[in-house]
Amino acid sequence: MTRKRPHAESASKKSSSASLGEFAVRTDEARYESSPRPPRNRNFSEEAEPFRSSGLADVVHHALDGALAGNRTDFAILDELLQHGFSREEIFDLVVTRRTFARRKQANDPLSSEETDRAVRLARITAHAERVFGDDEKAHRWLRKPSRTLEGTAPLSLLKSETGAHLVEQTLYRIEFGMLA
Repeated sequence: MTRKRPHAESASKKSSSASLGEFAVRTDEARYESSPRPPRNRNFSEEAEPFRSSGLADVVHHALDGALAGNRTDFAILDELLQHGFSREEIFDLVVTRRTFARRKQANDPLSSEETDRAVRLARITAHAERVFGDDEKAHRWLRKPSRTLEGTAPLSLLKSETGAHLVEQTLYRIEFGMLA
């Protein structure tokens, strides 16, 4: 017969009584705060109106608001990622394939919900890395450099899936709170 510890019992009561609201994605500005970037005149597609924002945090907020309203995202999110330092090849690899992009652009269709999720994932993790490192260039360098913590894999390459993004996010939290030092 095993004995339950009093603090374990109270923890299980707390977790069973937790509401779904406690587990919702936090989108408060303090968590995703990023510095304003100077505007660049590079658009992913010439027809798309560039999304006017002060950083990737606004892109994430805008996409989440659109998802709650049931809207699909246009190419503006890709423009913001491009202006934020990602190459077209990286966006084609992580968000939408070149051929699908060309087809959607020709038909004037918005991104699918899966493509929107991938774009928001990339923006969310990048904003988190920029906040942790305090510098856009350091964050982008870390995302592209193979990491010993991630078994020699570059964090950016793990962002193709939500599971990989979760590993990258856990690593960023460990760096942020000094657990890797």
